[in-house]
Parts: sequence; C-alpha cells; structure tokens
Amino acid sequence: TSPKFAPLLEDREDAGAIPMPSLKARTPEPREAPPTPPAAEPREEERKRSVEAISSDQGGMTPLEELARRLESARIPAVEEPEEVAEDAPAFEPSLVSDTFAAILLSQGAYAEAVKAYQMLARLKPERREEYEKKIAEVKWSMGNVTDA
Repeated sequence: TSPKFAPLLEDREDAGAIPMPSLKARTPEPREAPPTPPAAEPREEERKRSVEAISSDQGGMTPLEELARRLESARIPAVEEPEEVAEDAPAFEPSLVSDTFAAILLSQGAYAEAVKAYQMLARLKPERREEYEKKIAEVKWSMGNVTDA
C-alpha cells in the first residue's frame, strides 16, 4: 500500500473558507510632488556678479587666482637643527662608578669613558689616587697607540 499524505489546501472541501492573499501589485497612493527648485539662471548670474565684484576688488583676479598667486611666493621656514653638544661639555657622567665598571669600559675600548671613570674614582677614593693616576696614564698611552685594524 502506498503512504497517505495530507490533502492539499485546494483539494479540501472547505478550501473556499480560507482567504488567500491577493497577488495583485498594490499601487502606491499618489504623493504630493516636491517643490521645483528655482531656475538655475538667476543663481548663475548672481554667482558671476559676486565673482566679478571680488575680482574687481582684487585687481581683476578671482579668489582662486589670488590664492594661486599668494602660494607661488609662499615659503616654508627652514627647521633649525638642534644644537650639537659642545666639545667641552661632559657627555659621559656616570652616577655610579667602580673599579669593575672602569675595567669593563676599558675592555670594550671605551678609553675616554674609562679615563673619566678612573678620574672620578681618584676623587672619590683619595687613598688609592696614585693607583688610579697610573691607570689613567696607561689608558691614555693605549689611546695614543691604538690603530684601526
């Protein structure tokens, strides 16, 4: 036996009792037409008159021509370079200095900084001043004898 399906809506006896939606396209209700803009000619004439008035005030130039003339002679001011640090100003002033720090500077080839570190140590530890002065002399001698490889 074949399976039974529910009857379609049109096949039912009471099909006329169910209202079906209309498929007709609905026509929109007429709207009020937007107001038409005024004719373009009076606006154009007004614009021309204002341009002519401005031109006569600026020696016969339109605002755009006046702007172009001004931009031709405009120059952007040069940006000043920051002043370089003076040669005699201390570039290296460690806040904490020790023998180890001075040795590290020396091993890294920062001879001028190592000299400054040893000078600070000589001021901070007067009891070892001779030792530091000897190291300063050695570093300065090394600085004079170092050649670029």
